[in-house]
Amino acid sequence: MSGRCLLQLAAGVNQVIDGKFKGYRQGEDRPWIIIQAVDSSAYDVYSTDNETLTKIRQHFEQVEEISWQAE
Repeated sequence: MSGRCLLQLAAGVNQVIDGKFKGYRQGEDRPWIIIQAVDSSAYDVYSTDNETLTKIRQHFEQVEEISWQAE
């Protein structure tokens, strides 16, 4: 599904527990971003895009660095 469609669906979601979302760029077979809901208050984010990670760090108060685990 497109990112736009995912944003529309997510607009009505208040809580995600144990969810895993992978983002793929068109024509690529490996995800450029993975967001994993650990529980309803913590998320692991892996990305090959440093600009995206910088924006996440700026937006959220409690950010802890973890290593990229490509799938």
